[in-house]
Amino acid sequence: MRKKIDWIFLANLGSDVEVEYFFREFPKASSSHTNSNNCTLCRDNSDLHSITTIEETETKLKHGISKKFKKIIEQYIYRNISIPLSIYHELLLANNEGHRKPALIQIQNYLKYRRQKHGEVNSIDRLLEYVQPKLFSNIEIVKYAIDLPFYFGAEINEGYDDSHFHLGITSKQLLANIFNACTFHFDCTYKIVKYGFPVMVFGCTDIRRKFYPICYCVTSHEQEQDFTFFWNSLIEVCKQINIDLVKSIS
Repeated sequence: MRKKIDWIFLANLGSDVEVEYFFREFPKASSSHTNSNNCTLCRDNSDLHSITTIEETETKLKHGISKKFKKIIEQYIYRNISIPLSIYHELLLANNEGHRKPALIQIQNYLKYRRQKHGEVNSIDRLLEYVQPKLFSNIEIVKYAIDLPFYFGAEINEGYDDSHFHLGITSKQLLANIFNACTFHFDCTYKIVKYGFPVMVFGCTDIRRKFYPICYCVTSHEQEQDFTFFWNSLIEVCKQINIDLVKSIS
């Protein structure tokens, strides 16, 4: 009498890359026989497949993600690849021979644990501590070094619609570029801040079309109130170092 085999569903693989990875990383096994049989997993049970019966060896697998792949995952997160499935696909396509790649569920669990341990990566608590000592209102601007950066127009909020985020940065050396101005320029760029906040760039060009940066400001919104706040804050800073910004622009 033919031996009855109880098939176990192991994985649902969506691409050739995942199939290749699955068999490469599967525990060491030996093949007993291969036959064409009606597949019990297919919907109508009529498709013939070449089914290989395998027997697992007693190789003991190590649980958890290795230090090597934790380091690689941290590098992906630094590059703003933080979705578990995206990290999983990057690992599948990367050439890491000789190392057992983590499964998707392991990556999901690692990122969940990481958030619980370190908190959300966009927390502003530490930012406020860093900005305070170099804030324009907390320093003696006249005696402050000409080439050291300082912050102005600081509203360290979450960046929601009812609590906008603003943070300007400049130095006395950059503000002095106003005297080189022939034409002033003001624009925003969107690929500098990791979380998509626009960065206002204010500068000027001279008669030879050389660009001189004056200041930068990170903002969560681009509404009238945000631009008004930026200009008022910058004008106040300029007054403290005897620069009439309004007169220079006009």
